[in-house]
Amino acid sequence: MSDDQINDVLNLIEAKPDAYFLYRLSDNGAFVNCDVNSMLEISNEPSEDRFYLIYDAPQNESIVACVYDVVVDFHVYVRPNHRGKGYLTKALQSVILQHMIEQTRRKEVRISIATDEYNPYSAQSLKVARKVGFRKIPEKQVDGEAPRRRHWYIYRPKQTPTNG
Repeated sequence: MSDDQINDVLNLIEAKPDAYFLYRLSDNGAFVNCDVNSMLEISNEPSEDRFYLIYDAPQNESIVACVYDVVVDFHVYVRPNHRGKGYLTKALQSVILQHMIEQTRRKEVRISIATDEYNPYSAQSLKVARKVGFRKIPEKQVDGEAPRRRHWYIYRPKQTPTNG
């Protein structure tokens, strides 16, 4: 999904928040399942898309960023006027990664970051990923897309006596 399409989804949710079941995770964050195919009129096939919405202030309905969770990977989008302000980092650290792991019963979360030639924001994406605890996966352990175009990172929660 492109950044423009994600921004369109956010605009639709902001315009009619009551049309979607938003599950508040914190003062500045919410989780929503929605059907992007029908929202954007992409396809008649229903979809169940998982978005984590990030707001700039408690009880504010202005979405500044989101995480689009596709289970095997996730895509982040921060609206241009809000980049570099720490919204994404704070939300990932405080609630989103934990919720992803608990709700999908994953033992880890993976992301891929396209190389500079394919992603003008790769340096910023890498900075956020490292700050919240992602570690690079050696290329020999990556299945799928050619490693020269993407670098894969993994997040595993710290093991405690209560979580395993």
